Amino acid sequence: MDIYQFVDSQAIREHLQKLDYHFHGKEMAFLIWWSKKKTLEEKIWAWQELIEHTSDEIILLSRRRGVKGSLHQTLREHVDALKKDMDQFQNGKDCIYRY
Repeated sequence: MDIYQFVDSQAIREHLQKLDYHFHGKEMAFLIWWSKKKTLEEKIWAWQELIEHTSDEIILLSRRRGVKGSLHQTLREHVDALKKDMDQFQNGKDCIYRY
C-alpha cells in the first residue's frame, strides 16, 4: 500500500518521499483517518491492508486511566463499526439519519 497517497498536501507528500520516510502503524492509521480526499471505502480498505501487512503496536486507549490496547484490534473494531453504520444508512430501516 502506498501510504503517501493519504497525505493530502502534495508538498508534504513529496518532501516525505524525498526523505524516504517510513511510517509506523499508528502514523499510517492516522493519515488514513485524516485524509480528506479518500472515500470511506478507500479508508476501510487501507486500514484492512494496514492490519494485514504491518506489525501490531500497543496504543494508549485512555490517557486518564493508562489503558493500553492493540492497534490492530482497535482498527478492526473501528472498521466493523463503520461497515455496520454504512449498512444501516443504506438500508434505512429502524434508523434516523441526522447531519
